[in-house]
Amino acid sequence: MSVKRYRTGLALMLLFSGLAQAQCQLSLSRAEINYGKVHDSDYSGQHKRWKILNDRNVQMTAMCDGQVKMAIFAQGGTQDDGFRFGADSIMLVTASNATLDGKPVMLGKTISHGSFTLNGAASDKKLLQDNEGLVPVSGEQILEGQQFSVMLTVRPALSERDTQVSDKTKTESDLHFNVETE
Repeated sequence: MSVKRYRTGLALMLLFSGLAQAQCQLSLSRAEINYGKVHDSDYSGQHKRWKILNDRNVQMTAMCDGQVKMAIFAQGGTQDDGFRFGADSIMLVTASNATLDGKPVMLGKTISHGSFTLNGAASDKKLLQDNEGLVPVSGEQILEGQQFSVMLTVRPALSERDTQVSDKTKTESDLHFNVETE
């Protein structure tokens, strides 16, 4: 029986913007998601050409030493509508349950650094893509705060090519997050 091993690693990288008004730290509830040995029974479903693994959640929190506008940016390599996972697969990352200083807020996205500009409408859930930043918003305004927290839901979607294995295979992906302030 052939076994394929899938492993998703969320690596934490802290970068401080040169224009930052405050020092910030970023933390994850867990730095690694490991699916271990994966068998056909481990797939939660199939969508088009993708075999979907079960969702995993990671709480991400940015804490700054003062009230600032902040954005949490993600980098991980683009693949279709998600992040690259292995040779030909994707990893979808959705952010939800956002809070700013303990109060629920809507999520917005920005692709601008330094001076943040909203990219699209705010909502309670956002699909995160490479080089996009998450921002806390109310209406069309980016909010200031000291602690910004979101729940990340990670969903690997494996291509047929990445599931055809004759021996053990290890599939990995790293996502890097950094917090920037305005």
